[in-house]
Amino acid sequence: MSCSKNQLKRMFMKVLYEIQYGKMRSYSHGIDSIVSAWMNKYYTITLTNEEKQLTYEAIQGLKNSGLIVRDATQRDEVFQLLTSKGKEVVEKQKDPDIYSIPLERIVANSELLARCRFPVWNI
Repeated sequence: MSCSKNQLKRMFMKVLYEIQYGKMRSYSHGIDSIVSAWMNKYYTITLTNEEKQLTYEAIQGLKNSGLIVRDATQRDEVFQLLTSKGKEVVEKQKDPDIYSIPLERIVANSELLARCRFPVWNI
């Protein structure tokens, strides 16, 4: 089985949802635990190293889309929670990609695009 990034996004969000609200409430909600163990357990699969890497890329997209956010009650950044929008996506089985638009589709100027990606802070 080879999973696409979109499938991995949905799988990650579903497992995080089950940890936050459902039958996996006693499980750790750290990204590393979810990717290396809980997704495999929930879906009875074994993610390849390539799929794990793709999942981390998908997670970054979920953060950028405002569907997951760092758990402020935890000291380590690996702990994430679904936002209200993320919870709605899982409950209504919406496509998480509808919340992300590639920056290239919005910013046509290559110099401005580079500045958006790698801002130089003048403090």
